[in-house]
Amino acid sequence: MKQILKCILCVLLNFALQFIVQLGMSISAVAQGMEDEAVLNAWLMDNILLTTLISNLIFIGIVCVVFAIKRSKLLPENDSIKALKSCALPCAAALMYSIGFSLLFSGNTPMIQNSVEHYSQTAPWLGIAMMVINLLILAPVAEELLCRRIMLDGLRQRFTAKTAVIVSAVIFGAMHLLAGGPALAVGAAFMGLLLGIVYVRTGSLVAATLVHLTANLPDFILMALPPADGALKTIIAVICLAASVTFMLVWCRNEIKNRRSRT
Repeated sequence: MKQILKCILCVLLNFALQFIVQLGMSISAVAQGMEDEAVLNAWLMDNILLTTLISNLIFIGIVCVVFAIKRSKLLPENDSIKALKSCALPCAAALMYSIGFSLLFSGNTPMIQNSVEHYSQTAPWLGIAMMVINLLILAPVAEELLCRRIMLDGLRQRFTAKTAVIVSAVIFGAMHLLAGGPALAVGAAFMGLLLGIVYVRTGSLVAATLVHLTANLPDFILMALPPADGALKTIIAVICLAASVTFMLVWCRNEIKNRRSRT
C-alpha cells in the first residue's frame, strides 16, 4: 500500500506542475489586463498545448535531477538498442489499438483541437508543430518515466510483475480522466497494459517510449484522412482492435520462445 501511495503522490506532483504552470500563465495574463474570468478561461484553454509542453519539460527535468542526485541510472540496467529491434509488433499493436479507439471515440480531445487551431491562426503549422513536440516527444518521455520507470519499477519491489503492470496501467488511465473523461481513461488504461507488458518483457524504457510515441500517431493520421461514416468507421475500428490483440499475442509468444531458447 505504501508503494501505491508513492505512485499516487508522483501523479499528484505531475498534476501540480501543470496547475502551477497554468497559474503562472493566468497571473501573467491578468497582469497584462485580461481580468474577465470567462475570457481568461477561454485563453487558458487555447493555450493548453503550451501549458502541457512546459509542464512536461519541467517534469522531465526534475526526474533527471532526482536520478542524478540519487546516482541512479535513468534507463534500466539492461536497456539497449537491441530491445528496439523486437518492438516492431508492439508498435504495430499500439498503432492499431489507437486507431481503433480513436475511430470509436472521436479521436483528439476538443481541448487539443481548439489549442492547435488557436496556434495555427497565429502562424501556419505552429499548432501542428507544438502538437508534434508534445505528443510525439515530451508526453511519451514524461509519461514513460513516470508510469513505467518510477511507478512500475517501484511496484515491482513489492508486488509481482503482473500486479505492477495492472496497477500502473490503472493509474495511467486515471491520469487521462480530466483530459478526455471516462472513455479516454479506460482506453488509456488498456494502452497502459500494453506499454507495461513491453517494458517488463524488454526491460527497455526506450522501447516502451517508442511504442507510446507510435500510439500517439493516429492523432495526426486521422486529422489528414476524410471522415468515415458510422458503419464503415465501426468496421475499421473492430478490425484495427482485433489486429492489435493479434500482434501482441504473436509478440508475446515469440518473446516466450526466445527466452526459452536462451535458457
